[in-house]
Parts: sequence; structure tokens; C-alpha cells
Amino acid sequence: MAEAAAPRVMLNNRPINFEVDPFIMEDRVMVPMRAIFEALGAEVEWDPQISSVTARSGSDMVVLTIGSRTAFVFNSQSSGAEAVDLDAPPVIVQDRTMVPLRFVGESLNADVSWDGNQRIVYITK
Repeated sequence: MAEAAAPRVMLNNRPINFEVDPFIMEDRVMVPMRAIFEALGAEVEWDPQISSVTARSGSDMVVLTIGSRTAFVFNSQSSGAEAVDLDAPPVIVQDRTMVPLRFVGESLNADVSWDGNQRIVYITK
């Protein structure tokens, strides 16, 4: 049986190209974190001491830790950190932190949809 093609990602109807191909893990499309956050206009910081990554976009902030199924989201609508359970934890593949795309997009107020037949994720922001 042939291996399925890597899922593709479209942001505002334009393809995003990644250094490491997206893949599906635990029914979630995983993408390189820095590339997707920067495509969505966020700044990214990696903390190697605790294996966590922080993305900031305006007053919104997202903190993810490698291997953890809990992310923390800070935004202008909340008074503090909101702990969010992830369906798939961030993992490192080919020296890239891979994160669940839907969570990332929605945490930065983007609309995310999946076309399973075409294996394309559409993000609108």
C-alpha cells in the first residue's frame, strides 16, 4: 500500500511550504511550529532548558512544551492563563518542533478547516 501524501496547508488561499513535511499524528495535522506561527504573524521563542516554545501575536500568547498534552493560552479576553488539553502533544522531528495545526490556528484567532479528500488544511486569518 502506498504511503499517503503529506497534508498541504493553505493560508488565505496561498500554500505554505515547510522545511519538514506536515504529517498526521493521532488524527491531527502536525506542522513545524516556527513556520506556522510566523506565517500567522506571531513571534516565536524556544527555551531549550525546559523544551518549551512561546509564540506571541499582539496581546495573545501560546506556550507549548515538547511531549506535553497541555498548552497555555493567554489572550486579551482572559484574565490569566487558560490551560488547554491537546489531542496530540508537540514532538520534535528532524530538529523541528511539530505542533497540532488546528490548535495553533485557533489559538491565534484563525479559522481552520480540513478537506480530508484533498488532504488540505485551510486557514483564514
